[in-house]
Amino acid sequence: MNRNSNLAQALPTWLKAPEIDEIIVLDWSSREPVKNIVDRYKDERITLARVENQERWIAARAFNLAARLTTRTKMVKMDADTKISPDFFRVHQLKPGTFMTGNWRKARNENQKHLYGITYVYRADFFKINGFNEYLEVYGWADSDLFERLEGVGLKQVDFNIEKLSHIQHEGRVKNQKSLLGKNTIKDDVAAIFGIQRNRFLCKNLPAWDTSCELLNFEVKVTEYGNLVCHQVGDAKYQIPEELKEEAENHALRMILHNSIEGFGASMPLWLSKTFSKIILVKLNQLFNFVDKVKLDSAPSFNLITVLHSESNIDRTLEYLICIHNNYYHPNIGEIHVFYDTSKDEKYSVCLNYLKKKKGIILNQVSGQPSYKQLWEYANTFASNNRVIIANPDVYFNETLGLLQDVVLTNTCLTLTGWKVKTNGDLELPLNQNKLPNYLSTDAWIFTVPFEINFDRKLSFETSYGLSLLKHQLYKKKAKIYNPCLDIQICKLNNAIESYEKDSKNLNNLDSKSKFTPEEAKSLSCAVPWCHFSDIGKYPVNELTLNRNNIILQIYINTVDEDKLLLILSLMILSEKTERNLWIVNLGLSEEIVNFIKFTNSGRFNLISSYRNQEEVILYDSVIHPQFAINFDVKPDIYIKASFLFYHSLLTYDELQQRLATYKKWVTLEVSGSDKRNNLNLDEYVKLVEKRLKYKYLIKSAWDWYLAANYAAMREDLQKSLAYKYLSTAETISDWINHFSNFSLAEARYLDAYSLSNLPEWQKLISFALWGDRYCQTSTEKKTKVSIITSVFKGDKYIEEFLKDITRQTVFDRCELILINPNSPGNEEPVIEHYLKQYPNIVYQKLDYDPGLYEVWNIAIKMARGEYITNANLDDRRAPEHIEKHLKVLEENLDFDLVCASLKVTRTENETWENNTAHATWFGPGFPEYIKTKHLFRKEKVNGTTTGKIVSQCIPHCMPVWRKSLHDEYGYFDETEYGTGADWEFWLRCSSAGAKFKLIREPLGIYLENASSYMRVFSQREQMMNKVIEKYYRTDLQVI
Repeated sequence: MNRNSNLAQALPTWLKAPEIDEIIVLDWSSREPVKNIVDRYKDERITLARVENQERWIAARAFNLAARLTTRTKMVKMDADTKISPDFFRVHQLKPGTFMTGNWRKARNENQKHLYGITYVYRADFFKINGFNEYLEVYGWADSDLFERLEGVGLKQVDFNIEKLSHIQHEGRVKNQKSLLGKNTIKDDVAAIFGIQRNRFLCKNLPAWDTSCELLNFEVKVTEYGNLVCHQVGDAKYQIPEELKEEAENHALRMILHNSIEGFGASMPLWLSKTFSKIILVKLNQLFNFVDKVKLDSAPSFNLITVLHSESNIDRTLEYLICIHNNYYHPNIGEIHVFYDTSKDEKYSVCLNYLKKKKGIILNQVSGQPSYKQLWEYANTFASNNRVIIANPDVYFNETLGLLQDVVLTNTCLTLTGWKVKTNGDLELPLNQNKLPNYLSTDAWIFTVPFEINFDRKLSFETSYGLSLLKHQLYKKKAKIYNPCLDIQICKLNNAIESYEKDSKNLNNLDSKSKFTPEEAKSLSCAVPWCHFSDIGKYPVNELTLNRNNIILQIYINTVDEDKLLLILSLMILSEKTERNLWIVNLGLSEEIVNFIKFTNSGRFNLISSYRNQEEVILYDSVIHPQFAINFDVKPDIYIKASFLFYHSLLTYDELQQRLATYKKWVTLEVSGSDKRNNLNLDEYVKLVEKRLKYKYLIKSAWDWYLAANYAAMREDLQKSLAYKYLSTAETISDWINHFSNFSLAEARYLDAYSLSNLPEWQKLISFALWGDRYCQTSTEKKTKVSIITSVFKGDKYIEEFLKDITRQTVFDRCELILINPNSPGNEEPVIEHYLKQYPNIVYQKLDYDPGLYEVWNIAIKMARGEYITNANLDDRRAPEHIEKHLKVLEENLDFDLVCASLKVTRTENETWENNTAHATWFGPGFPEYIKTKHLFRKEKVNGTTTGKIVSQCIPHCMPVWRKSLHDEYGYFDETEYGTGADWEFWLRCSSAGAKFKLIREPLGIYLENASSYMRVFSQREQMMNKVIEKYYRTDLQVI
């Protein structure tokens, strides 16, 4: 279900196994029909069966149905993300009385563990135990249950040779499951473990699954094309009692919590221990030892108060437990007071049982979420130490808390922003997308009791409006507030950045009439800028210290990015008019917009990335209004108030255009004490903004057309967007794909990039983008068959003769020539431009950097429209019929993936096919017609004597022709890893996986033997070649 991209890679490997008589491809109501993949292969062995109207994947039902559709005596249950070698069945001879499976215990890496469920079994044996257990409707234990029942009827389990099959790595491998404990979804590796424990419990407590149980019925019909369509008949025969389901889930929870708390019992497999270590306990590569230890006898400085949120998500509950555990053993923390909701306590009962055993942890039952007022009053009344921390449950303190050991907090409240714990164990403060500080985030409050606050309403703990009003109450009390998180670190296990973004949106969407008074709405304080420990008590609080030589802009606007951009551009103009520098403290701009402003501003303004600039305090206290606040100073005696048009709203493009039309005209600045008005024309800047807006709008519109399957309208909008592009054409095409991918993720829609690239409308679009109107006016009816890819680098002395030679190909009208210039220092362009005028099927793209030869090839291959690819080096030459003869072999032999030919070798530059001084022929008579992996190696000879050393023999060499689909199946050239051996490594990668190569033993090209070529001067060539040999060479290859 929804595994088309995996199937596209796996299915060709199955078809290369001659022992397979039939392949049943079961499409379990995929969003993108599997027929799109299957139709690529005209193989009579494939039968496509689509099951309609299934809302979710249920493996047991799906595989049982597929098994019933088989007709042979043996069958393999194969996942869509599994590839096999061509000799898979020759290696695995299934004998009566046995069945074969993967074995996760023998896996050499995480990827191989996913092969556990692949099963080779006699059909009769499978149905002797009634197939998969259809009691199990969610992921986990189904394969193990099947194997146990097969062994229960006397069959012996045999392991596969793990080298003969491989799992395709992909996003979303981990299964998601709905928990009966709540609406949250359990994710990551813990979901798999949870499902295994749950289903294992069910199997032990339900009646045995055997032939007395009735399989789910399906009605099967044959379509006119020979495919099958299946519809479920009736409901599932067996319903698991809800009480047993809940008991099974509680059992799974207890097992997970038990194993994590008890330090991973000795019976637990090593890989599961690592899983708990990484995923459950800290979500990073470090262990927290939960074995009880002696709490140090010290004089702690603080009491800690925290609240267990109502959580049904296992990961979050365990994060709370970890944080409380760590804080409990912190030498500066004494008592810990934990509040929890009595109506929700069963959700974290194991957590509470652990805490009850700890001396010094006081549990407080409350009904519902406690308020800040309740927590503050509790601290003032019951804290045994006069210094208190109120903190979120998903944070813990490290040793930096000790800095506050002797600090006196008089009418002072410290707030701390949590440091996000990264997967490698490092800590980082939560920045916004533009890498600027997140001053809104608050995870802990530290103060000395008694600390009285006049709470005039209920402020719920850890809500965005509650935090805002709490800070506002503190400001009204004239309390000093500091956030010394730059030195004092609290470690946050949850995603601090996502939490901030969610809270800021919630703050923006609040009904201010019900949450804020009119006075508060005008001057609501929500943020406390970061500072150092040494700054406590040093700088003024609740007031703005300005440098009179600068314009200071404080801005937080939760609107679309373009609105923010216009506001800032306005003040940029103001800064130029007044000859003042513009400083911006920003909390909401995206990195893209920031970079754009830097570009248009020519470096005239600065973004403040910390709260101070040298000795000046810049916006030490950031006052943020629910809509926005702008404060700046031009002269000591003049205060200027700026009024802008935009408030908190998400505008449609048309609405934004209307406002832009108004905004284009003037921005009015009102000067205090004067009627003077300055009119500023923004046309120049607004045009830049409009161009970017229009580009984005057209791409989004194209995506909507794509989802509606209106591909002509999609092409039209993307074609229009070219008028507003700000990247090169090749980068714009890539940007379209990136936007589509981002849209698909944001909307949880499936995007099949392969199918998209093969749409006729998409191919027309790419042709137009690369070639423009001249393609539309001169394109022939012949479809582009071959894409010739060339890197143009330091090619002044070769380019003219190269283009003469390549355009002489007898089938050049069925080719496209893609020339990529990786920032060459040469002067090749005048010659290229001459040929561009003559040949509409030549594409020229210049890059502003040199990514390396093979990466240039990769870029060109992704641009290519042809079914076949051939690389062409500037200094090599071809027979006029070179491509035609290669193409003929590939067209007539669908099982061949690559064709190459013998080569003449010369040392003279710019010779022609008809007139050359070739001194040798390579890969001629004596070389095999069908190239196998062993032929890509040879034993080194010195003076005619074999040394026994294995070296490269890259027979495809400098001008092979291959199917573009090889890259869909096996990836691209990897120069970073293999240097000049990247092409040889790629051919070995394909060949060793079953791709077939053919050699035409007739010279059809001229290779220039050049001592200064890229291949010969690469400094690490031998090291890279040895890496390839180590990866692919085997002693059983019988290399000669």
